[in-house]
Amino acid sequence: MIGNGSQKIGLIREVVVGRHGGYAGCPGDCPQAWLLAARFEDAERRRDQRASQSRFRIHWTASDLHCKLPSSYSDTQGTNTERACGGSNGVTAVKARHRPHANPQNGSRALELMKIIDNAYLLPLGTANAVLLDSGSELALVDAGFPGKVSVVLDAIRQLGRNPHDLRHLIFTHHHPDHIGSAAAIVQETGAITYMHPIDAPIAETGGPFRPMRPAPGLMERIAYRFFWRRHERMEPVSIDRHITEGDTLPIAGGLQVIHTPGHCAGQIALLWQGERMLIAGDVGMNILGLGDPLGFENMEEGRRSQRKIAALRFDAVAFGHGRSIRSGASDRIRRKWAAR
Repeated sequence: MIGNGSQKIGLIREVVVGRHGGYAGCPGDCPQAWLLAARFEDAERRRDQRASQSRFRIHWTASDLHCKLPSSYSDTQGTNTERACGGSNGVTAVKARHRPHANPQNGSRALELMKIIDNAYLLPLGTANAVLLDSGSELALVDAGFPGKVSVVLDAIRQLGRNPHDLRHLIFTHHHPDHIGSAAAIVQETGAITYMHPIDAPIAETGGPFRPMRPAPGLMERIAYRFFWRRHERMEPVSIDRHITEGDTLPIAGGLQVIHTPGHCAGQIALLWQGERMLIAGDVGMNILGLGDPLGFENMEEGRRSQRKIAALRFDAVAFGHGRSIRSGASDRIRRKWAAR
């Protein structure tokens, strides 16, 4: 068993620095390890709070990472400043365009909308992402994040000038706790119809426990899996109204084509939205330190087949369950990474 929280973070940092080196363009030491250290500490506590390590304060705003120096720090020009950290492997932290703000009702943070492409918005619900689709006449949400995030969803709906009952559909990529955690509360507030693959639906309807996984290959992945995955964790059950399977096209938000992508989870699906506009990938992979595997697999061979299946598709943009979206040229990037797996 790895030691206390600071020891865990130190080990993560040591491993990541050893593999990836430091960031260029940040004052002092701003390695990619800070990203994972903040992410997994946050996931372990299951709260969407700001993580604070050493002299950097990490801010999550819609999947962007921000390194804010304390007021005591002066850069080489002698001025105190907030600077962005740019990194390799497709990870770039930029100064926030949208700042989190406190929800006065329950103290949780509400995030302003982050547009992926027109009418599609990324919502960080804990350390997992949801996607909000606006068809004009109604709204659809893909995934429901960790527990306690219903206020973030309702705030996003209001920012679009809509009311909670405009959210008509709640579609799940799979049944894991970080994708169904706030589902029951969202349904209670909105009356949304729920959709899930029939393999995963029974577990969502009982709230767990969840099927076992094995960590994805790699030392960093094994460490992250140990911190993150809690298969015996129980969620509030959510009733699934409709089962969806490979080849279905849902008449929602201009059309959502269902693609079965087992491996990480036997009932996992991806959704191709409005033809080739955007893929909602779930956890077929992640885009944290560049494109990579999910945290773990129920069946890694199936997971690799699903990655190759996604690599054969055409789409302009992609949103992941974890990490940054790719807003253009997405299928080409994924093909280069996953086609030969």
